[in-house]
Amino acid sequence: MKEATIEMEDKRKGEGQKPTEGSAVIQMQKEAVEQLKGISIRHYIESDVVIRTVGGSKLKLKGWSTETKPKVVSEPVKPMHTCHICDKTFVDKRRLAIHMNMHEKKSTENTTA
Repeated sequence: MKEATIEMEDKRKGEGQKPTEGSAVIQMQKEAVEQLKGISIRHYIESDVVIRTVGGSKLKLKGWSTETKPKVVSEPVKPMHTCHICDKTFVDKRRLAIHMNMHEKKSTENTTA
């Protein structure tokens, strides 16, 4: 019996170690940690928050606050709507519509004058 287990163990060592499901998970976790290394950690402290209600009384709550501000990276807004008369660009359709009203008012003033 002991000889059979020794033979099986020698055979397993000779084949080399095959990656198991557990080692694949560990590898994925290692890659995730590498990706997160560049992220800075914000430190929070528990603090009391006082809110004045509509009636004027104070409402005390526990909350988490930090002294560091979050880094917000916003991409510059690209104008998407263009006036076909004067080629002026606008961020949203509503502003273009308001601008088009200006052209219509000018054209009605020119026809009446």
